[in-house]
Amino acid sequence: AYPAELSPNDMKPSLDSRPKQKQEDSQDKKIQFLEDELFRLTQTVLELQSVITNVDKNPKVTVQEDASQRVISWLNNLHDHPGLDSTLEEKAGNTYPLNTNDSYKSGTESLTSEEDEIKDGLKAKINRLEQLNGKVNDYEGQLKQLQEAAQGPTITMPNSQLYQEYIDAKFEALRQEMLEGFEKKMADLKNSCEYKLTGIQQHCDDHEANFLGLRESVAEKENDLRKQIQNLQNVIETPLNHSCCSDNIREHMNTLDKKIEKIAEANKILNVRIDNEIKHITAPYSEDNFDEKWEEI
Repeated sequence: AYPAELSPNDMKPSLDSRPKQKQEDSQDKKIQFLEDELFRLTQTVLELQSVITNVDKNPKVTVQEDASQRVISWLNNLHDHPGLDSTLEEKAGNTYPLNTNDSYKSGTESLTSEEDEIKDGLKAKINRLEQLNGKVNDYEGQLKQLQEAAQGPTITMPNSQLYQEYIDAKFEALRQEMLEGFEKKMADLKNSCEYKLTGIQQHCDDHEANFLGLRESVAEKENDLRKQIQNLQNVIETPLNHSCCSDNIREHMNTLDKKIEKIAEANKILNVRIDNEIKHITAPYSEDNFDEKWEEI
């Protein structure tokens, strides 16, 4: 017999010899025929078992019913023939016990004969069942031999090797299942990483574009400033008498000097007024001071 959940097809045959196609077909037909015969015999055995069960239950009931019927008929016969006088009563008294014993013996004999018949029938059926059981066992042995012949030399393998192959098959199935799960998880992780890398790459590209724009703008500003500085250096290094703008610069310088002088004078005036205001604030209050202040305003 194989271990649980391990079919013969899962075993690796030790030899490559296999029966031909015709032999396999004939063996399949024989196996099918024997299986049908086994099924029919099983049904017959079940029917006989049910019949025997009913027979085992019924004999006691039938014997009790027959005995009760015979006793009732015997009592009825006693009541149906009363004596006319004492002589008849004496005769009846002498004869009834004999009739009673005879009827009892005859009833007992009939019951015994019926019981013997039932026992003989039971023995015959038991013998028939034993014969059927022997045939069933023979058919089972033939089926087993045919199955062993059809399955090949793997049946002759030792139990340890069968269990080892069963364990190896289980481990192989477990390994395949684990590999499939691992590959699936790795594929999911790969897809997730690729998606995240795509987002990061897009983000980096956007930042790189922004940096390039800033770099270009800074370069433009730097060029503009360099040009302005160069222009100023050229203006400063050019002699005033040879410059086309020297007269205008001198006029601007003169106007600036005048404005500076005016600002200095106004600053002096403001300082004087602030000093006067401080003096007025620190001096005691009087109406004359108020009038002077008013006149100033």
